[in-house]
Amino acid sequence: MKTIMCYWAVGPDGNIEEKLQNWMNKNYRGELLYGLTHFKEAGLGVIFPRFKKHRDNGRKSWIPNLVDILKDKRKYDIVYAPYYEGLEALIYLRGLGLYRKKIVIWKQTPFEKLRGKNPIRKILYRIFLNGIDKVIFFGKETETEILQSGLIPKNKIAVLNWGPDLDFFDNILNQVSGQEYKDVRFISTGMYYRDFDTLVEAFKGLPLKLDLYVITKALF
Repeated sequence: MKTIMCYWAVGPDGNIEEKLQNWMNKNYRGELLYGLTHFKEAGLGVIFPRFKKHRDNGRKSWIPNLVDILKDKRKYDIVYAPYYEGLEALIYLRGLGLYRKKIVIWKQTPFEKLRGKNPIRKILYRIFLNGIDKVIFFGKETETEILQSGLIPKNKIAVLNWGPDLDFFDNILNQVSGQEYKDVRFISTGMYYRDFDTLVEAFKGLPLKLDLYVITKALF
């Protein structure tokens, strides 16, 4: 059985173990755990880094995260994360062939080509991209765009469907069954492109409220 080390930053809303427990108690949306809820049924073991305190994903966390992961003597096969931020130092080591575990990350948008002609930056960027064994994207359009850029080969790319945890929302509806719907409100957020037409259409005729919180460019 393969074992996955799942990296999540320890944020103000708690660590990943707490979020997973909240999901089991139907108090947290499963899609925000990026497949973690399905690993066990797929026959995969899961461990988490032993971070002792809150860290964001900024540059100050690169080395502490690297040290904590390298010090971990538990057996695992893959480092898995919903983003690469916070793992940059580890990814560079992997790109240089100095770290043997595979690294798999999610990314919402394609990697961009570097601007300018600085050869050192281009070499470092290539090492970084080589250090990621698999990038999971949310849609085919993103996959097509990244393949056209030539930055990452097709064998390093995966596209997985990502949608709402319907059991979580069904539980909400069950809790308010028979009550007035005036206080039931759904909230949609995000700074990337959204299919707002489909979202709004889905709420037509429903006795539920929908609030949209977006930045201006997300509408275009």
